[in-house]
Amino acid sequence: MLSRSRIAMRALDQLDAVRPTFMTAVPSIYLLLLKRIAETGWSPDGCSIRALFCGSDAINRETIEAVESAFQAPLRQWYGMGEVSPMLAFCPLPPADIPSNAVGKVVPPWDVQIMGEDGKQVSVNVEGEIVATGGLVHPRLETEAQKGNPSIVGDWYHTRDLGYLDGDGFLYVTGRVDDRINRGGKKVYPKEIENAFLTHQAVAQAVVFGVPDELYGERIGALVVLAHDHTETEDKLRAYVSARVADYKMPEYIKIVENIPLNQMGKISRKTLAGELEIDNVMAQRRLARSHVKPATKTEKQLMSIFEELFEKVNISTTDDFFALGGDSLSSLKLLLAIEETFAIKTTPAELFHQPTVQALAALIEDRRTYEPMHPAPQEDPQIKEALVPIKKGGDSVPLFLVLAGMNPPSAYLSLSRHLAPERPVYALRPLSKKDVPILQTRIDDIVSHYIERILDVWPGGPFLVGGFCDGGIFAFELAQRLQEMGHEVIFVGLIDTIDYEAKRRDDAEDIRVVEGRRRHLRYCRILEKGQEPSKRLSSKIDVEMVLRLAKEGYSPKVFDGQLTLFRALDEAKWDIPQRVKIDDPNFGWQRRSTKGLDVHDIPGTHLGILRKPHVEKLGALMETSITAALKTYGAS
Repeated sequence: MLSRSRIAMRALDQLDAVRPTFMTAVPSIYLLLLKRIAETGWSPDGCSIRALFCGSDAINRETIEAVESAFQAPLRQWYGMGEVSPMLAFCPLPPADIPSNAVGKVVPPWDVQIMGEDGKQVSVNVEGEIVATGGLVHPRLETEAQKGNPSIVGDWYHTRDLGYLDGDGFLYVTGRVDDRINRGGKKVYPKEIENAFLTHQAVAQAVVFGVPDELYGERIGALVVLAHDHTETEDKLRAYVSARVADYKMPEYIKIVENIPLNQMGKISRKTLAGELEIDNVMAQRRLARSHVKPATKTEKQLMSIFEELFEKVNISTTDDFFALGGDSLSSLKLLLAIEETFAIKTTPAELFHQPTVQALAALIEDRRTYEPMHPAPQEDPQIKEALVPIKKGGDSVPLFLVLAGMNPPSAYLSLSRHLAPERPVYALRPLSKKDVPILQTRIDDIVSHYIERILDVWPGGPFLVGGFCDGGIFAFELAQRLQEMGHEVIFVGLIDTIDYEAKRRDDAEDIRVVEGRRRHLRYCRILEKGQEPSKRLSSKIDVEMVLRLAKEGYSPKVFDGQLTLFRALDEAKWDIPQRVKIDDPNFGWQRRSTKGLDVHDIPGTHLGILRKPHVEKLGALMETSITAALKTYGAS
């Protein structure tokens, strides 16, 4: 038996000296061993190990593969606990086929079920609390059951572990009920965020946990161990993970450490890790270490005045993080209101979260100023919001017109525009709306006809480049059809993770017939079609995306005389499902809509993530390459 502090130093020597054939350890020990192997160059040649086992805590697929590669032996998981059985589930050795990350099948005489928060059994592949019954239990539990221990309900022991069972009976452990972070009323599961960190090549281990907070109840912290011979900064890791998780799941505090502290059992105790951050000292040191950068532009100087007034301090650097300075939800609201009052520009809490410095906010504000229409359309009602919104002025190149999905803001295409050719102008198209009326047109014919009017105002001659993200791609496809019917040349149609309207999906989850509130939205549409204005009360309950779905009812796409270009998102997350998961056809139904074929490009990232860094860089590069090729073909013809 080796103590935890010395195991990484001596275990490899012990393997050569004692020559065991099987080894078992907890995940944290395997990580220490991998680090030691990287440092010493230890080779598995001649190693006696035939199989490795892991229990006591969840282990990710990347670590399993690294351990198997290092020892040239299979690693199998098992699951159990001292209260009921050290082995409730077990993964058999090869040649048995084991699903990725499964901890095994339940070992008789035990029975395991997954319970939801309502105390009822859930379906297969649905996460819940793991409960067990059927075998011998620790005598202490029988005594505690008589005293009303809440972990024992009838014959079932509630393990406080989260997991699920698949259709083949394999058990998966995803975390601990007690590890869930309650951030301002929103439940956050650490494993999802940890997995986002682990996709970064420089990260060997990441642990996410709650940090007590008076305002939110808990904020989110993370400790990160870098892989051997890799370097990375906390700010870059923050930017990387922010593109892969929802805004409210993003850790406010990230610290790179040599090792993750373990308890006496060799496990990670998340409840004790907040102290490792030394939040006040760490943030102060980071501010002192960072060179002081003075405001360089008028916008930065104005923002700096707002920051200094908010925090009642001077000598703030334009690179200081708003939240590291002590910003919270109340001061965030004050800052956003001050920005709107000073610059007449609205910013959102999510934008502040991702651009928390004076420099970054100033750049955002300067970009937002370009949204003022360069070619304003005459409107009978001055309250109506312009449908055509310039994203990038560019130069004299052929402009790209991108249709927004639902009522997404024009800034949704801002990052994409930056990764297209510098000289290419980019415009966003959005449904007409005005104050207290979220959408004014309710038929696809009317919406597309207005788009064409505005496009021809700014680019009357062609050729035309059009595209759209998600359902915006459907409107872009119809836009291309209409322009062709009018005799115009449409040489590029870009469909960004868009499913054809009539394509067969795996389920009817997005069918408007099963969406709640259909009658309310139909009533809203009929009022507008009569030329009347809906009441403020009705308008306040309207979902623009649902209106747009109603607008497409009865719509039957035609075949486009030309080539279509499809950009597919590859990655999947619980909160952000790519379109490829929703449909069996890898071409999303578009192959039959084109006379000259479908050009398909795969983009790493989730459905929403492909419009964000770092994946938007590849999307922009591939889109610009496709556009350039189309322009060359058009010029040659």
